[in-house]
Amino acid sequence: MTPRSTPDANPREMRTVSTPRVKQIEVAARRAEAIRLRTAGVPWEEIKDKLGYASKGAACTDVTRALEVARSELGESVEAMKQLELERLDAVHRVAMDVMGRDHVTVSNGRVMRDDDGVPLLDDGPKLAAGDRVVRVSESRRKLLGMNEPERTEVAAAVSFQYKFDGAEDV
Repeated sequence: MTPRSTPDANPREMRTVSTPRVKQIEVAARRAEAIRLRTAGVPWEEIKDKLGYASKGAACTDVTRALEVARSELGESVEAMKQLELERLDAVHRVAMDVMGRDHVTVSNGRVMRDDDGVPLLDDGPKLAAGDRVVRVSESRRKLLGMNEPERTEVAAAVSFQYKFDGAEDV
């Protein structure tokens, strides 16, 4: 295993990269170029010649494997993003439930409103708004998890046909 030196951010400092790592980088670059060429409509024979594959089949196999890896990684990142969104929805849900569990006083012009006995008047507005938020969070969660049933739509139409034959008299 022969190490190669590659420049890092500072040209005075050289970083050593092992040969297997360099090979991985070269293979990744060749696969990326093969995918780019194939996406542009370049035939397998030309990709084989340009990038030094042993055969058209080898080029096709390499591209297919690279796309499968990319698809797998994309699936994993989608699942991670879905999990992150679920955690965010859970956090909003917890805050909304906390708001719903507390009493809120009515404030007008910066002053707490009181009844004739001096007891602060309660304001249901924050609780109702939090309830609406809980419903929206629940809808978002169901949509994210694919739990909503498809909506059925009925279409009604009236169709009529009129046939006219050449050479026939109107009846």
